[in-house]
Amino acid sequence: CWPRRLPEAVLTLGRLGWLNVHPSLLPLHRGPDPLFWTLRHGDAHAGVTVHLMDATLDGGDILAQEPVPIPDGIAGNELDWRCAEVGGRLLVASLRALASGRAERTPQLAGAGSYEPAPTPADFVITPDRPARWAFNFIRGSAYWGGPAVVEVDGRRFGVRAALDFSPD
Repeated sequence: CWPRRLPEAVLTLGRLGWLNVHPSLLPLHRGPDPLFWTLRHGDAHAGVTVHLMDATLDGGDILAQEPVPIPDGIAGNELDWRCAEVGGRLLVASLRALASGRAERTPQLAGAGSYEPAPTPADFVITPDRPARWAFNFIRGSAYWGGPAVVEVDGRRFGVRAALDFSPD
């Protein structure tokens, strides 16, 4: 989750190109905090993409992707760690494929997917129209990004320190 773009002049230096390990299933959740947005949207799984870098943000041909399950109640740092483990394995496989000339490139469709910026305090607000499972998972996972989570009901706001459990009812 590198916060800056590499200049295009730098990206042309590598004989085989530059690789990025991005913790989402691109083209979904482009941007600096993809795991936050994975949790915010209530996605069933996270994922990791290894792609060749180009001048666009989180663009370039995809070399490898793998979904990462999101169990109920996982902390954001644990999800980040699981994605890093998958990303390391995919990166090694992608490097070997590039070096041997066997890399399969899948272009990202222009205009497909999503881009989300760094989260703002408003992105940590939870309203009662969301399911309890989503709120539980979001609170548990998003604490990693410094929250704090806030529940808003009838114009009143309540800070949330932790989510211990939930009932679908």
